[in-house]
Amino acid sequence: MLSIMKNKKLLCSVCFLFTFMSVLWGQNITVKGNVTSKTDGQPIIGASVVQNDSKSTGTITDLDGNFTLSVPANASLAISYIGYKLSLIHIS
Repeated sequence: MLSIMKNKKLLCSVCFLFTFMSVLWGQNITVKGNVTSKTDGQPIIGASVVQNDSKSTGTITDLDGNFTLSVPANASLAISYIGYKLSLIHIS
């Protein structure tokens, strides 16, 4: 009977540890921003905003130049649009 209790405690401890680690491992932050032209301050519609490390996580800006993206902490974003220089932004 005592060994069953020890096994249950061990199983519960291991499950808790894996659950806690998975919560810490997947810490993403939500980045919200606005992309505008440097020359006239107008919003850039349809600019590409991509996580620089992944290239599979990205979005485009809306009609007001706004975007929202979920990325890991300390990621960097690449913002690009036709006719403009690529901008790299580090998120901290």
